[in-house]
Amino acid sequence: MRSVFRCSRNCSSRSREIVADLATWHVVTPTPSDVLAAIDATVNWKLSFWDAMILVAAQRSGATLVWSEDLNAGQSFDTVTLRNPFADA
Repeated sequence: MRSVFRCSRNCSSRSREIVADLATWHVVTPTPSDVLAAIDATVNWKLSFWDAMILVAAQRSGATLVWSEDLNAGQSFDTVTLRNPFADA
């Protein structure tokens, strides 16, 4: 947030637009069940905990696609498929 407000008075309306847009985003707050599912996924999918947590949260939110340059593009994890935003289409 600090970088949003580190500008001159002329950009305060732009800062407000950015924050107002962010306020409309659907945020997935991990539950204890999500954490347990991510722990299981580290074994089942052979991923780090944090990568598994991202995929579990994506599944719970109903997402079917996750963009990541760090995971294997084209790989699917149950209902979620990975894509690399920098790979050739």
